[in-house]
Amino acid sequence: MQHQPLSGIRVIEMGSSVAGPYAAWVLAQLGAEVVKVEDPRSGDATRHWGPRNANGNAAVYEVINNGKKSITVNLADAQERAALKRLILEGADIVLQNLRPGFAEQCGVGQSLTQEKPSLIYCDLGAYGKGGAFAMLPGYDPLMQGFTGLAQGTGTEHGPARVAAPVIDFMTGMWAVIGVLGALQGRGHTGAGAAVDVSLMESGIGLMTLFVGLFQSTGERPQRRGLQGPWVAPNAGFETADGLIMIVCGTDSLFHKLCHAIGRTDLLDDTRFSAATERFTHRVALQEEIEAVLRTRPRAHWLECIGDAQVPVAPVHHVDEMMDHPQTLAVDILDTLPQAGDGGNAFKTVRLPVRINGRRTPYQKRAPDLGEHNNEIFGNR
Repeated sequence: MQHQPLSGIRVIEMGSSVAGPYAAWVLAQLGAEVVKVEDPRSGDATRHWGPRNANGNAAVYEVINNGKKSITVNLADAQERAALKRLILEGADIVLQNLRPGFAEQCGVGQSLTQEKPSLIYCDLGAYGKGGAFAMLPGYDPLMQGFTGLAQGTGTEHGPARVAAPVIDFMTGMWAVIGVLGALQGRGHTGAGAAVDVSLMESGIGLMTLFVGLFQSTGERPQRRGLQGPWVAPNAGFETADGLIMIVCGTDSLFHKLCHAIGRTDLLDDTRFSAATERFTHRVALQEEIEAVLRTRPRAHWLECIGDAQVPVAPVHHVDEMMDHPQTLAVDILDTLPQAGDGGNAFKTVRLPVRINGRRTPYQKRAPDLGEHNNEIFGNR
């Protein structure tokens, strides 16, 4: 296998759920050795989330923990805490932790370890960030979708909705990786590590960057419009004879191409649709006019027709449709663990959404059993 960017780097992951483990998984895909520290009684919470269909692991656990090693540490035991601290001080380059606020520090394995080991890069992934009355509160992705305004801008006129994917968890994980890689680059120049802080709340606010600016310009809050997007039209989901497609025309030229592609050039002479502002104002009427045509033919027909006209269009997929689509298969982002399978149905997972020298890290090692690597990492402690 090709040399990976983080080969030779050891990461200690202390945490559970999604944000911290996802950050550590990304580092593992870049070649780092990731040692996952788990409670010996139950392990990572995601070990118990949802169905078990991959090597006996919960699917949620498998997809963000494959390629790691697992050790168990009872943080209530002084001897085991001391062993973990030695492991960090003697052999770790990076620590990632998203335990409950303040707990790692109470156990002697918190960010203050950077004072004992100046080359250490230590990343705290918190809930509400450091400072303020909420600093010591726990948090989860859906709470932050509510807190940051993301949920209020998502959904329909009938009410707000949370985004289906835990986007704030994943974004927090990615910000952690960005901070850690920046610190690692800095260490290469100075020899000094760094304390890196990210949080769910701050990552959620980061997702609202555009709306923070827009609110100050207009005084208007984000509007819930379902699949209808802001500012331009058409910019929404449209019903065909057998399914939804998304069409976005951000320019007059694209709208002209769309009208020609669907055989409705008469819309170009309608004053309601003559310019971008008018089209957005009359977007409901425009949608009805377009859908009147699209409902006459199946989705595949219109995807080809509109796509050939170079108008931005895409199917609105269910997850299984996305997985089986030729374009998904062409970019090779899904991979199958060779020895995995249940009744002949091998388990697939999503690989890192980036290639280095044209290649992705393959799915070659399942997520570890609880404490599977205790002897390898600790020996006799």
